[in-house]
Amino acid sequence: KKEVYDNALKVSATGIEFIKNYEEVNLSVYDADGGFRTIGYGHVILSGENIPDRINKEYADDLFRNDISLKRSESLDDFIKQYSIKLTQNQYDTFFIKLYI
Repeated sequence: KKEVYDNALKVSATGIEFIKNYEEVNLSVYDADGGFRTIGYGHVILSGENIPDRINKEYADDLFRNDISLKRSESLDDFIKQYSIKLTQNQYDTFFIKLYI
């Protein structure tokens, strides 16, 4: 079992595919739970974001990659670093997936 600290891990291809399969791609804006305007693979449209009501798959993939990058840098890695937690890749993926979905 490989154990590492903080920024050495990132979500794996398996984790990314799990999220994509769970979220499914929606190329049109829809209201998600809680009334949030959402598009793509669960991208919540923030106030001031200029996203059309309909997008193509490439745009959805771009939004998804950006969302993954933001969630990784803003939350999970900060938590791992703050508490010096050792995680395997599978454990990291599990935490990341729970954050995303």
